[in-house]
This record gives sequence, structure tokens and C-alpha cells, in this order.
Amino acid sequence: MASLEATLPTSEVDSPEAVASPIQCMEVPAETPKESVAPTKLSDRLTCCLVVGMAGSGKTTLMQRINHYAVEQVEAEKREKAEERAAAAASGGGGGSGGGDVGDDPAEDAVLDAPTYYVNMDPGVTQVPFAAGIDIRDTVDYKQVMKQYNLGPNGGILTSLNLFATRFDQVLDILEKRAAKGTLKHVFFDTPGQIEVFTWSASGMIITETLAVKFPTVLLYVVDTPRTTNPTTFMSNMLYACSMLYKTNLPLVLVFSKTDVQSAEFAMEWMADFEKFQEALDAQREQSYMSSLNRSMGLVLDEFYANLRAVAVSSATGEGLPELMKAIADAAEEYEECYLPELQRRKAVQEARHKKEQEAEMQKLMKDVSIDKEQQRQQAQRKQHQQQQQQQQQQEQAAPAAASLETASGATARGGGAEKETEGRGVESK
Repeated sequence: MASLEATLPTSEVDSPEAVASPIQCMEVPAETPKESVAPTKLSDRLTCCLVVGMAGSGKTTLMQRINHYAVEQVEAEKREKAEERAAAAASGGGGGSGGGDVGDDPAEDAVLDAPTYYVNMDPGVTQVPFAAGIDIRDTVDYKQVMKQYNLGPNGGILTSLNLFATRFDQVLDILEKRAAKGTLKHVFFDTPGQIEVFTWSASGMIITETLAVKFPTVLLYVVDTPRTTNPTTFMSNMLYACSMLYKTNLPLVLVFSKTDVQSAEFAMEWMADFEKFQEALDAQREQSYMSSLNRSMGLVLDEFYANLRAVAVSSATGEGLPELMKAIADAAEEYEECYLPELQRRKAVQEARHKKEQEAEMQKLMKDVSIDKEQQRQQAQRKQHQQQQQQQQQQEQAAPAAASLETASGATARGGGAEKETEGRGVESK
């Protein structure tokens, strides 16, 4: 695994080509078998989770806790397997040659390794607290992008993400080779803190749609629970989550973070019971346009909540992580049943439209070619006709000259004969 602190040297990012250098932060094992057959169900293979949310909502800290939780799960499974092998060795005679020692089966232990994989897509972060297998900072130097293209912080993040998207096919290759081993279950992507940079940018949609076509993909929308106690802030988060759900057409899981500071029960009640949300608005005793808008939007989103998964998680204590992993598994199943057919239908429609456009372009090209051939033929005919006319004019102009020349020649011949006759007569007279 590459170093989390690695970045490209300054000398290698002095040109745009160097800024977008190929991804080199993950070494893919050469022994990965190409003939490995993936499970029939995509959700049995791996699930990609895009962790999104407002700045400061706790996305990176959640990734760190998930990383810690996954390691704990692997260690627990290893201990369980080791105990089973020790028990089997003891029941088989115990006094053998040590074949039942704990941890003597590395091949079996390797099956339990690396169930999760992490990708950091925030180029502006100074350090990553989780074990990022792929780090955008190993591909794009954020500060050099700002300096080279004369950009501010947000423009630098957006441009860095655009450059990273041009190499995203390499990310897919790495994930596919890792998934071929059969041990990888989840891939978590940490997105930039500026949510609009990823959600509403072209590069963000390219990354999202590319992942969704290849693997089951789930959106984890992280909500800052302490800040959401305000009904207006709560409604803003819900509207953003709703817009992302319908923009990406992917399963979404609401993750209420920081529940060790503030319990998320109030948010669950507001989502389950519209009257509870109305009571919270009434408690503010504020009659304003924003209050009326919140009431109206709460009523509109009431059905949106009915089909939404919500989990309360504390990144500090790890509370709620089993429920989060179960919600991700359920969302992956829903992806396969509901979202994947729609994605395939949209892809087929786009391919059919693209094919139709290509055929139209080809017909237009053939028509232009036929028109060009006809124009060339007509031009050749006109040129031939002009040449014939020029020859005819030249012949007509040459005819009078020839006639006058012939007349002049005849007159000269007659004059010469008369002179000879005169000379003859003069001789005779003498």
C-alpha cells in the first residue's frame, strides 16, 4: 500500500501533463488470476459507497471509524478461525507435530484480509486518518494546480477532480483486480468537503455513473446531527439528500453522525411523523416565509422519507456501525433489483441515440459526398463545354485570317505571272 503522505515532486508538475500523471498509488498484485469467475450476483462481489455530505459533517471521521471497525471484524474472525483450528487439533490427538498451531494457515487467513478498500478523493486534505489504498494526492498536486492555473481553493479542488476523472479507468482496473480475489466486500470513497464540487460537477457525475455501471453503488449522505436540531437546517439537508437521490438514481442511506454529542431520535421522529416536525416549527414561535416554506416542504417530503434508510452513527464510539453495514447491504440488494435495470435501460437508450446520431452523420456525409461528386461532374462538364467553346472561337477567329492569307497568296501568285508574261513579251519584241 502506498504512503498516505506521498505527493508528486514539484519538478514533475510543472506542466499540465505532469499534473495529471497516471495513478501510481496502488500496486496491483501480479498473481491475481485473470480467469477468476465473479459471483453471479453483483452485490455478492463488492459494493461501492460514495460518502458525501456538507463540509464538517464528519465524512472523513466516519471513514476512519469504518476502517477501524473493519479491522476489528477481521481480527475477530481470525481469532475465531484460530480457535476452531486449535480445537480441531486438540480433538484430533493434540500431541501431533504442531500442525494445529494458531495462525499456521496463511492461505486461510488471507481469505479474511482486506474486506474493505478506501479511496480518498479530497485533494485539499492535509492528512488521511484511514488506510487509503488510492489517494488523489498521489495523482494530482492540489497546490500546483492552483498555482499553475491561477485558481482559488474551490477551483483547485474542482480542477484536481477533473484531472483525476481522466485517470478513473485505472481506478476501475485496480478495483476489478482486487475484487477478483473474492475477499473485497466494500469500497468507500471519501469525497471533497465542498459537496457541490463533487455532486454537481461533470467529473463527479462521470465517476458516479462509471462506478454505478460496474458495481453496486450506494450513496452515504452524512448529516451533522447537532446542527440539524434546527428545523431549517434539517430541511435543508433533506432537500439536498432528495436532490442527490433523484439526480444520481442510486440508493441512498442517511447517516446521522456525531450521535455521541446529540442523539438522532428527534430527526427519526421528524421523518416518521410529520406532526412532530410541525410541533418543532411551532416551538420556534416564528411566523416567517422560511417557516411557511419549511412546513410546505416537510409535507412534500413526507413520502420521500417513507422509502429512505436512515442510520444513527457515532464515529467516536462506533455505535451504529453494524446497522450502517446492514443498511448498505440492503441498499446493494435494492440497487440490483430496482436501480440496475433502470441504469441499463438508460445506457441502452443512450447507445441507441448515439447509434442513431452516428447513422444520421453517416447519411449526411454520404449525401455530402454524393453532392460533391455531382458538383465535380457538373464542373467537369462545364469545363469541357468551356474548352469546346474556346476551341470553336479559336477556329472561327482563325478562319478569316486563313481566308485573307489565301487571298493574299493568290494575288501574289497572279502578280508574279503577269510580270513574267510582260518580260516574255519584251524579249520577243527585241
